[in-house]
Amino acid sequence: MLKLFYDKQRSYMGYYHPPEPLYEYLDRSARPEAEKIRDMLELWYSRYPEGKDKKDLGQRFRSSIEVHHDAAFFELLIHETLLKLGCQPEPHPELSGKSTHPEFFVRSPRGDFFLEALVVRDETDEEAAARHRWERTLQAINSIPCKDFALDLTQEGLPKSEVPLSDWKLKIKDLLKKYEREQVLVIPHEERPKVDLEHDGLKATFRLIPKNTPTDETGNLIWGTLGPGEFIGTFEAIEKKMEKKAGKYGCMEIPFVLAVNVKKRWPMQNQFMNALFGEEGLRYYRNRKTGDGLGTHLVRTGGGVWMHEDGRPRNQKVSAAIFFENVHETNVPYAKGTLFHHPWAASPYKSELTVFPQMIPNAKGAYDEISGQGLETLYGDFVEKEGPQYFDFKMGDSISKEQEENL
Repeated sequence: MLKLFYDKQRSYMGYYHPPEPLYEYLDRSARPEAEKIRDMLELWYSRYPEGKDKKDLGQRFRSSIEVHHDAAFFELLIHETLLKLGCQPEPHPELSGKSTHPEFFVRSPRGDFFLEALVVRDETDEEAAARHRWERTLQAINSIPCKDFALDLTQEGLPKSEVPLSDWKLKIKDLLKKYEREQVLVIPHEERPKVDLEHDGLKATFRLIPKNTPTDETGNLIWGTLGPGEFIGTFEAIEKKMEKKAGKYGCMEIPFVLAVNVKKRWPMQNQFMNALFGEEGLRYYRNRKTGDGLGTHLVRTGGGVWMHEDGRPRNQKVSAAIFFENVHETNVPYAKGTLFHHPWAASPYKSELTVFPQMIPNAKGAYDEISGQGLETLYGDFVEKEGPQYFDFKMGDSISKEQEENL
């Protein structure tokens, strides 16, 4: 019988910290909440149809490569969600005249449909690799023991190649050993001792933070972080990924839905609208005779997945898109999902996914927001909220309440 996790004795009682792959943490954790998540995922996997597709899904789920694991998890989540809604999802159906096939053909009491599952990030593969290199570096530096000092980090850029970690750790240890805590306590923060390090596109400054009182040597060494600026926008990445999938399978005689998991710290519903219809802009109105201004009107510029820049509809073979925000193994009941209907769809969608909150097009060329149930209705509280947390910090790790009080 195929399984996602290995049968073994587990003893690790710590919490999850990146850059460790989330699968590896769940597979080695002995915490009760991790066991609940493993049991839940194994149950889902047992319901997935036997065969080559299931074996492939399991291999991708166990991958230490984030993009492969995340795609497999989301596919498994969508399969289980469809089952809970009373549907019968059939993985990777054959399409006439096509060598490619969508994720699922869904037999549904309210009307069959095709569904494609995709995960979107607002970073390239190169950017993701650089972020992972930096997270591994931070994890190694955080493991340096020190009872008298913590570190304040200021960072510019990300490393384009592996950081010379041994050399960096040696220089940081020299900084930590060079000064006495009482000596540094009286120095203004901006003048405190520091070490400047650079490597292949990355500049990092580590500055001493004297602890108010000496502590044990456990816990993160880096307490404060000022990282590179980040533009909080995801619609370009969503649009690009959806566009690729929207026209991949040609014409379909039944509704076609895109299920999208957006992996982003600050996803916003407006970003979904931008991806579908283009960015918002102001249209100015003027009296043709007098030249006097008559006001402005907020409009969509077009150029999104569902609308050309001149306002003409596009990708009408896609019936709807259901967006989830940052859903992963530990937060399934709390993840938000919203179903956006294509205003000009060739085959409008009316099946089981309409139980979720919806954005329904109206006669005024806008959307009506309709309330609905969330994943918590289907999955309940399968794990306590204080269970293992998923962190994807691009600007450093968090600090504990005790650490904050000692700053």
